Amino acid sequence: MARPRCSILVAILTLLAGGVSAAPFGINYEADTPEKLGCESIKSNFYRCKTLPAMHPDMEYYVIQYEPTVGFCMIKGVGINISDNRFGYKTQALTDRVADQVKRKYGTPQKLDYLKTGSIWDEPEDWMMGIKIQERSYAYLWSPSPPIEGIEGIIVGAHALDAETGYVNVEFHTPRTDECDAAADSSASEAF
Repeated sequence: MARPRCSILVAILTLLAGGVSAAPFGINYEADTPEKLGCESIKSNFYRCKTLPAMHPDMEYYVIQYEPTVGFCMIKGVGINISDNRFGYKTQALTDRVADQVKRKYGTPQKLDYLKTGSIWDEPEDWMMGIKIQERSYAYLWSPSPPIEGIEGIIVGAHALDAETGYVNVEFHTPRTDECDAAADSSASEAF
């Protein structure tokens, strides 16, 4: 009888250890830092990474919010540029595809697809310009409760550089995001 209990205990400990350290794009919460990952600082607590341990083919680079006293707070994949048309069909399709991939691990999201009231960009051929000037939103949101493997919020969203170039971002937030923001504010206030 002692053997099955031991196996169950090992299985539980393995799950707990994996749940604590696993993060998107192969980051290990306990062992990694932006420096170890080869990322460069772009501003206080934010780092740009050309590569991460688990790369996504539709991401051009990654941005990490990290505070040494807090840990990882946000991990973002910034998508490759998509040559599209004014209707944004390719940008929408890639956003949907990336959201479907995230859904496999984190469950069903809330979909946002709306145009701000009063926007002049209300014709189908204005879709990309609406996205570019942030009068249109096309995104998927997750708020796993309890957090899944240290992630409490996810956004997969469409973005546009101009009327014919789009991209998709996927952003993961940990429960430490507010702590990172507070640490950054505290650090910035030291300038005064």
